[in-house]
Amino acid sequence: EKPKGVFLVMEGFACRHKIRAGGRRQITAYLVPGDICDLDVALLGAMDHTITTLSTCSVVRIEPDTVAALMDHHPQVARALRMTTLVDEATLREWVVNVGCRSALERIAHLFCELQIRFHAVGLAGDDGFDLPVTQADLADTTGLSSVHLNRTLQELRRAGLIAFRGKRLRILDWPRLRA
Repeated sequence: EKPKGVFLVMEGFACRHKIRAGGRRQITAYLVPGDICDLDVALLGAMDHTITTLSTCSVVRIEPDTVAALMDHHPQVARALRMTTLVDEATLREWVVNVGCRSALERIAHLFCELQIRFHAVGLAGDDGFDLPVTQADLADTTGLSSVHLNRTLQELRRAGLIAFRGKRLRILDWPRLRA
């Protein structure tokens, strides 16, 4: 369908994904508070992907005309908005490397490190971790792994003393080793 504006995530956790003809889903981005969902979406005649919430979210819809006016009349805001698109693109490139070149262990570790940094930047992570309101199926769809392989990899990270889960909270037990 034709996009009806740009969405800004104020609270919660969402994702950008595509569903293949056979029903498989590939999550291509996580959206955290402060993220804009597709700044240039108004240029499209139809969406080529879906945005879905993974937790309770609060979002703001910004009219395409408002975005255009901000870009035209406020160069510093325009620059900041363009920078968000560059960050999104850099993150997407890392995710492509994740599913193309990294082992299962590296994929999960990279994702958890990325989320720690992103959640910390918006005040939603402590030094030892963050709430992760996703299922193992969501993580599998993010990393291109089967649910069984994902579960085994999470167990390996736990056994290595790198992470722990308490409910939906991910605790990072050894940040330097997880990054490595």
